[in-house]
Amino acid sequence: MPRTKVWRIAAGVAVLTASALASRQRHETFDVIIRGGTILDGTGAAPVQGDVAILNGRIVAVGAIPATANATRTIDATGATVAPGFIDVHAHAAEGLAGRMADAMPLLAQGVTTVFVNPDGGGPVDLAAQRHAIETKGVGVNVGQFVPQARKSSGWRIGRRPAPSSPAWSTWSTMA
Repeated sequence: MPRTKVWRIAAGVAVLTASALASRQRHETFDVIIRGGTILDGTGAAPVQGDVAILNGRIVAVGAIPATANATRTIDATGATVAPGFIDVHAHAAEGLAGRMADAMPLLAQGVTTVFVNPDGGGPVDLAAQRHAIETKGVGVNVGQFVPQARKSSGWRIGRRPAPSSPAWSTWSTMA
């Protein structure tokens, strides 16, 4: 092999190596690194000891993150469990989330990051107004809304026969 070709190959490898190292260095700067926790990934797999790196609001690395990695904030999770957010599918939290508990700190302190409001068929008929009231406060968790089972304003309740004078009587009597 001619000597100039070997030098070109060596120079190419050096450029690629430098580029890869620079790229790796960029990826080792995160917004948050959670170090040393017991990680439950939500799949049912056995827990593992390790680190979690977050960049731009997304988990970008899980496992052994090099000690040389930089982060704006580092959290020591030694002795703690690191898990994805829990979902509360039966939350009576709508009124609080639309009011003085919009930050949802009691929920977040328990690891709950998503709630579904209006369980048991209850809740307001005007879901758009409820959503607006919750969003106006800048709620601290994800919120899903269940649709009420029946219009409370009609006087008809599930499992109870409306009075013949009620506006719901005509609806109920055709379904009975």
